[in-house]
Amino acid sequence: MSVGEKCPHCGKQTFHDEGSHRKCSSCGCIGWGWQHPVKNVGKGKGNKCQTCGNQTLHVIAEFASHQVRRCGMCNFTCIEPTAEGAA
Repeated sequence: MSVGEKCPHCGKQTFHDEGSHRKCSSCGCIGWGWQHPVKNVGKGKGNKCQTCGNQTLHVIAEFASHQVRRCGMCNFTCIEPTAEGAA
């Protein structure tokens, strides 16, 4: 894998562009700037976005206790607990 940017969490040069976010291949940290474009959020029908009303809200990252969704239309972002995280 090519060298990425410096990860804000672990400090290694392993922070790579994953489309709608950056992800560290070393520690799993994710992040994006407020102007980071929404792309590669998923194909097909997603969940309904509470902001724009389109069915374009897709999961971009998953963790044991949470998942991150971004809307491919209006850039709305939400972090929600998974079934394991809600318990």
